[in-house]
Amino acid sequence: MRMIRKIRGACTKTSVESERIAGNAQTLFGHAGAETDALGSLRSMYQQGSSRELRARMLANDFLSGAPMDILEIGAGFGDLSVYFSTLYPQHRYVINDLAEAKFERYFDIVKEYFKVTREFQCIPFAVESIPFPNDSFDRIFIRAAVHHFDEPDRAFSEMRRVLRSGGKLVFFQDPIALDIPIVSRIQKFFAGSEEKAMGFNEHVYQVAEYMSFGCSFSDRQCKTDPFFLREIDKQSKNWSGVKRRVLAVIRSHPYLFRQFLIRQYGIPFYFVFTK
Repeated sequence: MRMIRKIRGACTKTSVESERIAGNAQTLFGHAGAETDALGSLRSMYQQGSSRELRARMLANDFLSGAPMDILEIGAGFGDLSVYFSTLYPQHRYVINDLAEAKFERYFDIVKEYFKVTREFQCIPFAVESIPFPNDSFDRIFIRAAVHHFDEPDRAFSEMRRVLRSGGKLVFFQDPIALDIPIVSRIQKFFAGSEEKAMGFNEHVYQVAEYMSFGCSFSDRQCKTDPFFLREIDKQSKNWSGVKRRVLAVIRSHPYLFRQFLIRQYGIPFYFVFTK
């Protein structure tokens, strides 16, 4: 852990800081109130070339290319991700879900106007533990920064598997991840989202293995490293020399250490893909 802290302290704050700023905007999307600057949040997250825009484009290219599909987004906040996806892959049907119906109605037209989208979307409020669709309804399910809010994650993942078609994929990302170090993870879980909990939100932080366990009924489960963070490390370390470069080389050669480094450095460095 000392090596991880040393390398972490040596990282610059250019792109990392922009990622944190965008993360704050995403927090506003998840916990939006009447005072939320929707356009400011959209500009922060979807400025061309920003980390969030690049990540969304990567996910769209990886999972949405091809023939028309039925797409479900769970815990969509403002609905911005599905609307953005529709600008890249308009051939699909997009169904958008968020429990905060009043918040969604307040901001969704702003989102559509920002992306210059006029098409209609099916927007339905429901609890993910009881999805009001028949079996085999969707080809893709996307969840951004919402799994850690689920009341009953095992039941929720069972429901999502039910409504996926055979070969369909569930993709979730931007959920907080605890370190794989027992004492530290217990502290992280104890203090996780204290401000949000005080506001009445259901907040958790899970280790990678716990997120993976939610998909035990899926035929395939993968935890993938967000390529943005790998590029960030390469960019920041290219001019390093001496001890820092050698320490980073040791960390990168050891999967466990490198995973802890990524979690400690970025908090949300992975995305998960479960296949039915």
